[in-house]
Amino acid sequence: MWHDNPTFKKIDARLQISDTISKRWLKETNKDKFIKSTLELYDRLYNNE
Repeated sequence: MWHDNPTFKKIDARLQISDTISKRWLKETNKDKFIKSTLELYDRLYNNE
């Protein structure tokens, strides 16, 4: 879909391409309001732990 779209031909939206965007992304997603992946995640979500 995007490969042949002239609007997006020269745009690279990968987060890791920009050091600034990567740092901002990590800062935002490390906030407590986001669920982090852990080995106990399933148990905590479904067993009310």
